[in-house]
Amino acid sequence: MAFGVGAGAFLQGLQGGMGLYAKFQDAQDRATQRAALGAAATEARTAREADIAGAVTAIPGADGQASGFRVGQHTFATQEEANKMAERQVGSFMDYYRRVGAPRVMEGYLQSGDPDRAAAFAKWLDTEGSRSGMRSWAQAMRAAQWGDADGFARHLTSAYNNQDYFGDGQSVGRAEVLRDERGNATGMTLTIRDRDGRERTQTFNGMNDVYRAGLGFLSPDKAFEVLQRESESATRARLTLAQEDRRFGRQVALQRDNQNFQVEQGNVTERRAIAREGRQEDRTEAREGRQEVREVAREGRAQQRTLEVQGNQSMLRQAERTAEDNSPRPDRVRRDLESIRSSLANGTTMYPSTGSDGKPTRVLFSALPPERQAEEARRVYDEQMAQARRTRQERGVGASSPAQGGRGVTVYTP
Repeated sequence: MAFGVGAGAFLQGLQGGMGLYAKFQDAQDRATQRAALGAAATEARTAREADIAGAVTAIPGADGQASGFRVGQHTFATQEEANKMAERQVGSFMDYYRRVGAPRVMEGYLQSGDPDRAAAFAKWLDTEGSRSGMRSWAQAMRAAQWGDADGFARHLTSAYNNQDYFGDGQSVGRAEVLRDERGNATGMTLTIRDRDGRERTQTFNGMNDVYRAGLGFLSPDKAFEVLQRESESATRARLTLAQEDRRFGRQVALQRDNQNFQVEQGNVTERRAIAREGRQEDRTEAREGRQEVREVAREGRAQQRTLEVQGNQSMLRQAERTAEDNSPRPDRVRRDLESIRSSLANGTTMYPSTGSDGKPTRVLFSALPPERQAEEARRVYDEQMAQARRTRQERGVGASSPAQGGRGVTVYTP
């Protein structure tokens, strides 16, 4: 059976229990890095055990034997109880690993000339995935120390199945402890599920070997190396896929260019003929368009003259009605001025004005400023009032007031 990184390596590591470090080293100096990695967990465990032992003080008895044990202000009858209290006081193994073991791992990376990997390891230790996985691994180690095979299997499975800790893409489906007729743990059966969901099962005999190999295989430095390898493999796969995509894209583009060139060459004559026909059609349409524009312009001018005549007649009628009253009411004056402004706005008379560049110019009534429009409307209004009065006088109705009766009509052309 061939074993690789992941399920196969995990099973082979548990089965062999030795020589696993060499499978996870990428640094140039493997011996230096291997020594640092191997010493990390050992130094962390040794430091913690020393602190635990230092926290426990034996109480001498009358017979020279310890009559009890003291941890701080607490007294215990047995050393086992005192050690448990000391363990809680000094902190967890994970704390010691981060404080004592992790620097040894980073030192190994630095000594082997890989500062980037050392920085990546330090950054990984601060992730939630690594903390959770290290917690499960430390609990598995504690269970192994106390001979708790079921606890060891449970915590080992938790660490391995944490893809943010040991991210090989596979998982332990089941971990079953084997026992003899007396209930003693004699081995373990593991079922590993690969990336495709396929499962395989293998049995290992001897719990001591399982403890030692499992803890070594899932130590934080090993888990980090697996994650690094997976990440580098994924990066290489993405680069390869990107290169293949670019190569395929270039081939497709080249084929498309060749096809386009052939089509272009084949259609040159047709396009020239179409261009000649298009130019002829354009000339015909241009002539027809100019004729249509001239006809529309003539119709527009005729309509404009009609509107002007109608507008002037309407303004004159309003002026005559206003002239009948000696004292036009303000509301009538405002109404007449609005009517005059509306008529002037529909006209085509150009008025002198000043352009944005300060030069004299001529514009339509609608383009004049509001105050100029009001002035022009008032001027026309005054002229029409005067014209109405003259018309009445010429007809002999009266010369002093437009309110003496009679009506004259004069068409004003703006």
